[in-house]
Amino acid sequence: MRSTPSRAAWVFVTTTLAAGCAQPVVEEPDAFRVRRDAASDAIELDAGPPALCPPAPPYGTQVGDVLSDFTVYDCAGTPIQLHSLCETDVVWMWELAEWCSPCRRFAESYYDDIESHYESAYGERFAGLAIITADDQLNLPNEAICAELRDRYGIDSPLYFDPTGRFRDLIGPGYSNDVHVILTRGMRIEWAMQFGGEFVNRRIQETFDALDSDGGIPDASLDLDAGPLDDVTTTVDDAGASDDAGPSDDATATDDAR
Repeated sequence: MRSTPSRAAWVFVTTTLAAGCAQPVVEEPDAFRVRRDAASDAIELDAGPPALCPPAPPYGTQVGDVLSDFTVYDCAGTPIQLHSLCETDVVWMWELAEWCSPCRRFAESYYDDIESHYESAYGERFAGLAIITADDQLNLPNEAICAELRDRYGIDSPLYFDPTGRFRDLIGPGYSNDVHVILTRGMRIEWAMQFGGEFVNRRIQETFDALDSDGGIPDASLDLDAGPLDDVTTTVDDAGASDDAGPSDDATATDDAR
């Protein structure tokens, strides 16, 4: 007759097995995290603890980091601080360098449509900032250049200029021009890409969709996929150099460069 193990033996066996199979607990960072589904290329945002406004350091320039503050000016010279938009759900910043041909095409054909669409769809939950960083001679911009570009491209949406180069310093040496950055509440970097005009409309909507996934508003995306958005991207020669890379900057970019 087979004997039944004692209670002490069961405790020992189960405890030993549990100890042998235990997996280490890896705590994810508190930063805003981005996950991708390889099949659908959809994004899902995972929020850590609520961000405080105004944003507090440490600051950084990678996806998930809090972007430090800087000041830009509208064409009348009125300043706006980035961190004043801390409570805004989605902030889209786009760099307009006048010497950059993709920037010019995007300014002429797409910026107003995208900015005005999301402002209309989401109101104060959205802010779009086109930031002029250089004129056609690579000089830092001023009020006159801002007004000239606004009138030349018929831009009705918010247009600003950075007279100090601070925005360029923040986005780092891996980018040179035509950079798109999406921030979420608390000034956390959700996405950044050079030559991202082909993707930014979808990224803005996906960000809102993720934030509203608990039953928010219906998809309000602007249908630009049928348009010639591919024309916004630059061509790359056999050596891998972009024709709009600038004098010394690296033009290489991917959809998830940051």
